[in-house]
Amino acid sequence: MALAVIRSLTGALVSALLVMSAAAQTAAPPANSHPAGGRDGWSCDIGFRATDDGCVAVVVPLNAFPTALGYGPGWECERGFREDRTEGSCVPIEIPENAYLDSYGERWACDRGFRASSGSCEQIAVPANGYLRDGGYGLGWDCERGFRRQDDRCVAIAIPENGYLTGSGSGPGWACERGFRERAGRCEPIAVPDNGYLAESSRTSGWLCERGYGAVGADCLRIEIPAHAHLDRTGSGWECDRGFVQRRDECVLRTPD
Repeated sequence: MALAVIRSLTGALVSALLVMSAAAQTAAPPANSHPAGGRDGWSCDIGFRATDDGCVAVVVPLNAFPTALGYGPGWECERGFREDRTEGSCVPIEIPENAYLDSYGERWACDRGFRASSGSCEQIAVPANGYLRDGGYGLGWDCERGFRRQDDRCVAIAIPENGYLTGSGSGPGWACERGFRERAGRCEPIAVPDNGYLAESSRTSGWLCERGYGAVGADCLRIEIPAHAHLDRTGSGWECDRGFVQRRDECVLRTPD
């Protein structure tokens, strides 16, 4: 008898739970919400935030708009205003003279020809023979071609005769024309000997000897090739023909060991 009573009570409890679950699943979403995926099947509308089982209005300050984000205050400041977290309000961004509101609308930037300094925009002083350079680094200006920066001025680059501008920011700013090389701030002509030619690859003399000639001091002398020999790959020396070996300045027939 007792077992039957327990079974009856258990069945009634399960039925009640099933009814409560079905009722919860079919409960209508609260006001100011809309159907959405998730555990409850609904989400609060923009401008409202979930609390307990309902959606309460977000208090949006002046010069702000509501957001659909589930974190933060639930609102953002309009363009041209910034959030004052202490007051929970939106205050206007103060734009100094010679500045403008940037594309994000959250801060200001200086006009071209000006740079930020202590909350204001001061004019960039461009020296004579200089020009404004875009970018927020450095002095904001650079020197025209043929001039280089020296302190806050642009001074002319002194180019010697037979020299030309390189445009390089390092070194003297000039280089010597072909056939000349720098020496003591001047461009002196390269003395190319007979049977030689100008060669930029030669860093010492500026010239190399033609094939079949070898450099001896400042001259190019003909290479004396012994019998059974020929010019080597470089053209500035010789090597023995196949079957011969070098002994001093001669090529002798190779013999068995």
